[in-house]
Amino acid sequence: ENTAAVAFDSAQAGYLAGSAAAKEGYTSLGFIGQSEEREIADFGYGYVKGANRGARETGMYIEMSYRYCDDYSDPEKVKKLAEDMYDNGVQVVFAAGSDIQAPVIAAAEYKEGKVIGSISDQSSKSDAVITSAVYSIDKALKDVLKDYEKGDFPGGEVLAYNAGNDGIGLALRVHGLE
Repeated sequence: ENTAAVAFDSAQAGYLAGSAAAKEGYTSLGFIGQSEEREIADFGYGYVKGANRGARETGMYIEMSYRYCDDYSDPEKVKKLAEDMYDNGVQVVFAAGSDIQAPVIAAAEYKEGKVIGSISDQSSKSDAVITSAVYSIDKALKDVLKDYEKGDFPGGEVLAYNAGNDGIGLALRVHGLE
């Protein structure tokens, strides 16, 4: 009764990222997931679906390279995986999972590629980050605290956050105005 769980729809967040990448004209996309756990796999599934939809809407053809890390705890292996993608023509890599953000960004900087971050806004880490598929953690916290103040704390419930209630989205970055 004194705990409320919050679930964010990572498939929808990934969808937004894939659609945006395709609509921005990127035709060779990559996905690196830190593991095959459901949240990360949902990011990837949504990314592929969104990229296909964006490509269809713009009349483009896209290529997709999709991988999970065998050992995401080794930053050099993650960086090498991303470098290989960039070497094979991938323009932008969606890095799904908090443990792989830094090595994928390092690879993008080294290979002059682009990155889409995940979970929180990664844009402050590098100019190579074009956007991030983000969870609106601050909104969820404010909503739960508001309910608590009103005496309606949702104890024992799982609160779902998605695009319909502004629980997920893309971090929009304007260069020079951060």
